Amino acid sequence: MKNLLLLIVVILFGINQVAYSQDIILMKSGEEIKAVVNEVAVDVIKYKKFENPEGPLYTIEKNKLVMITY
Repeated sequence: MKNLLLLIVVILFGINQVAYSQDIILMKSGEEIKAVVNEVAVDVIKYKKFENPEGPLYTIEKNKLVMITY
C-alpha cells in the first residue's frame, strides 16, 4: 500500500514538472527569450514569457527566429 502511494506521488510530481516546462526562443539578433510557446502558426509564434505565464500573449514573426528549443 505504501509503495502504491509513493508511486502516485511520484507520477503527480512528474506531471506537474512537465506542465511548467520552459522553451527557449533564439532570435537572429542573438537574443534568447525564455518562454512558454502556446501556438506555432504558419508565419508567427505565440508565446508567454516564462517569468509571467499568466501575463500577455506575445507574437513574433518566424523570419526573425533561428530556432526554438522545447
